[in-house]
Order: sequence, then structure tokens, then C-alpha cells
Amino acid sequence: SDAQLRTLLRSADLDQLEPLCARFLAEGNIARLRLVGQRLLTVRPAPQPLEVVLANAEILLSCRLPVAAGIVLDRLSPSQGAERLQWLVLQWRAAEAALDHGRASLALERLAAGNPARLASLQLPVRQRPDGSWATRPALDLLVADLEAVGRSREAASLLLLSPPGDGSAAERLAQGVRLWSSLPEQEREPLMEQALEQAAAAGSWGLVSELLAAEAATATCVNSVI
Repeated sequence: SDAQLRTLLRSADLDQLEPLCARFLAEGNIARLRLVGQRLLTVRPAPQPLEVVLANAEILLSCRLPVAAGIVLDRLSPSQGAERLQWLVLQWRAAEAALDHGRASLALERLAAGNPARLASLQLPVRQRPDGSWATRPALDLLVADLEAVGRSREAASLLLLSPPGDGSAAERLAQGVRLWSSLPEQEREPLMEQALEQAAAAGSWGLVSELLAAEAATATCVNSVI
């Protein structure tokens, strides 16, 4: 009953709340799921140790309560090392699930630590498969998508040039850049196109070189016709 549930929630800890969350989620009982979420926000008084914060946030994400997960994660900020990496990944997951692309891009920029190219080799979970495993995508591609979603197209376009040598996704990123670069002002577009052409030629991607040249010619023709 509702009364029994409220009594349980007053004393329930994380190990009891997680199965409750899974049960109510499977039942589609949103009202009771929110009650569990409210308890998860108060289950341990702050300040909390990192392991409790991370476990709490994971459960809130599994409850499909990403905004609450973000609130819990904001209770601390690890300064460095593996703990900070784990915390930032959860920050990104919570923001992405909440469709807060500004917050998501900030988490990824912090993960980059001033070197966005390193994100090309960092795989982040994007979707859980039925068997419990996770499908992943490179953090660089996810940051491009988040920046584009908040209107930071110039920065997103620049990131598409950062694939390390031998990266199998490099050609795909340059092809994606064609769409982004064509929307930029000429003074911003031209240096990006030049870098893209150099990279495509160096990799022997002659089809992509032709595509880039055609896109540049089409963009120039469009601009001239407007003038």
C-alpha cells in the first residue's frame, strides 16, 4: 500500500531503493518512482563520500531521474585522477539524459582537460543493450553533437579535424564537417576547409577530397548568387 511504501522509504538505504526503482520502472508506476527519487535525494546527509554520491547517481539514472542525478553529483567535485574521470562521465550521462546539452558539453570539455583530441579515443556509454552491455561512441563525436545543439557550430566544426592518425572515424568526421562548415561565414569556413582537404589528401581519401571541393564550390556559388 501507499502507507507501507512511505514507511519503508523513511528508513530505506541505497541497497533497498535500487530494486524498488527497478520494480516501479518495469511497472511504469511514475508516481511511486518519483517517491523513490525523492528518498534518493535525502538518503544520506551531505557531505557524502564519493562512493556514495556515485552509487546514488547511478541509481537515479537507472530510475530515469537524470536531473536528480545531477543534483546529487553536484555535492562534490573530485580534483583529479580516476575519481574525477568517473564523476565527469556520470555528469555527462546525467546531462545527456536530461537533454541539457550545455551541461553535457561542459562535462566533456572538462574531460578533455585542454586537449580535445584525447576525446577521440575515449569511449562513452550511450545505450544499454538488452543483455546489459553498453553501446559506446567516441567522446569527441558526442561533444560535437552537444556543441552543435547549443549553437556553437564553429567550435563543433573545429573538433571534427582532431582525429589522430589512423583513426578509422577520421573520414566520417570530415564528411560530417562538410555540412557544418557550409553554414559558417567565409572567413571561418575557408581555413577549416583547407585543413580538411590536407587531411583527406594525406589519408588518400580522394573521394572525400572531391566531396570537399564540390561542397566548397557549391557554397561559393550560393554566396555569389545571394550577393
